[in-house]
Amino acid sequence: MDIVARIRKTNHPSLAVGNKAKLEKLFGFLVEYIGELARKKQPRLKTIDKLVVVLFELCQMFPKAAGDHMKLLLQEATHSMEEIAERNGLLTFPELDMLLYLKIITILFPTSDFWHPVVTPSLVYMSQLLTKCAIRTEEDIVKGLFVCCLFLDYTSLAQRFVPELVNFLLGVLHLAIPSKETQGYSLLPPFVSLGKHSNLLVVSEKSGTETWQKQNISLHVLSRSTGKSKVETNNLRLSCVALALALVQRCTALYGELPSFHEIVGPVRLLLSSLVLQAAKYPPQLQELHQSVLEKLDV
Repeated sequence: MDIVARIRKTNHPSLAVGNKAKLEKLFGFLVEYIGELARKKQPRLKTIDKLVVVLFELCQMFPKAAGDHMKLLLQEATHSMEEIAERNGLLTFPELDMLLYLKIITILFPTSDFWHPVVTPSLVYMSQLLTKCAIRTEEDIVKGLFVCCLFLDYTSLAQRFVPELVNFLLGVLHLAIPSKETQGYSLLPPFVSLGKHSNLLVVSEKSGTETWQKQNISLHVLSRSTGKSKVETNNLRLSCVALALALVQRCTALYGELPSFHEIVGPVRLLLSSLVLQAAKYPPQLQELHQSVLEKLDV
């Protein structure tokens, strides 16, 4: 960080004509470096946090150059995704570096504008992630829920309704229900009612459930796709259910004034009613959250 500060100080635009271009290049270099840090076996999230502050300050100095760089990054990611979709049909969620870039965009650029050259393509890209990416592991669910959190960050100020968000949360909670015979609601891609991966969040044993505490899911979990114990797996599943419920709660507050609110949340209400028997096996803290969300949907 000291080196970055020194580079910025010695290349301040007021000192020489060519310094502006040098700092614009520094912005691009730091974005790439953040990607490298995120791709490490143990992501350097604390270092990334510090570098984001520098990116923000540089973006305030050169908003167009910063926007052009992030827009190009999004275009490359979208093009890559379209190529994979043409070959395989279903996609896989991007790695942590791209997810963090989407988060950084919410910090660098205004998300309340009706249209924005960087934010709007980001919203389209995230919509495609939630509708086209296959859900095969708990890590896929964590990535999808992270995108759901980003959607709310992007749209809360403008209060935009995002159907892909509600559909994804419905699908995630469906994965927690052991018995799927009678539903009363319909799932949309990438979710299916029954299948090899339709019980990903079902907690069938009590291993670890007694000690589970509601807390944020660490992004470090994305770098540990194998080698988890049964306790760790159950804790992660419970945390995913808790996060999905918390996001439904946020959607309820955000969309509560819409004329079609009850139609929007109707399938989620039916699903949570079906989850009652399973929820009775959850830790008390999660049972309370489930009941609280269900009551708000019944209003």
